[in-house]
Amino acid sequence: MLQLYTPRDFPRVFEANADSTQYLTDGEKQHFSGLKVEKRRREWLLGRMGAKSIIQRHLALRHQLAVDWTDISVLPDEDSAPAVAIAHPQAPSVSISLSHRSGFAVLAVDDTADGWSFGVDVERVEPRIASFVADYFTDRERQHLSVASTLERDRLVTVYWCVKEAVLKAVRKGLSVSADRWKYWKWLPMVR
Repeated sequence: MLQLYTPRDFPRVFEANADSTQYLTDGEKQHFSGLKVEKRRREWLLGRMGAKSIIQRHLALRHQLAVDWTDISVLPDEDSAPAVAIAHPQAPSVSISLSHRSGFAVLAVDDTADGWSFGVDVERVEPRIASFVADYFTDRERQHLSVASTLERDRLVTVYWCVKEAVLKAVRKGLSVSADRWKYWKWLPMVR
């Protein structure tokens, strides 16, 4: 299941003077309180609200289970990927991938028992500085980008970056792999 969210999807959480932590578990509240930059706090909260919402919907549609917001915990595991814990005896293990940028969060969720790995990423199409392309893209990708028009180049850079991020999330590597040497098409057979 895949869903895009904005703060407008959760007005009781993002309106002025709202108690935004009432939907969080104790562990999530602790993590949230450690985030000091307001932009990061809003993005993190949007990601958690979206995660809880899509997990609730997934469990209701696929498993006919109803769970409360605070029955779902989404916290970083040891490799910083979001780990889901559901306090319901009949809930299956689920895996989630999330990305947030510029007031949007995109999330994907599925049961872990089926063996699939997946990742998502969302980015704004915008000009990227030359050093970004030099640092994160292969020679072949840079060559392809060099013949594109400016608008096409901005779109292609964004698409390449999103694909790299999504696949790196799916194989649980994150940016621990040097993206300028990483060829996503060689990893695709590993993502089932």
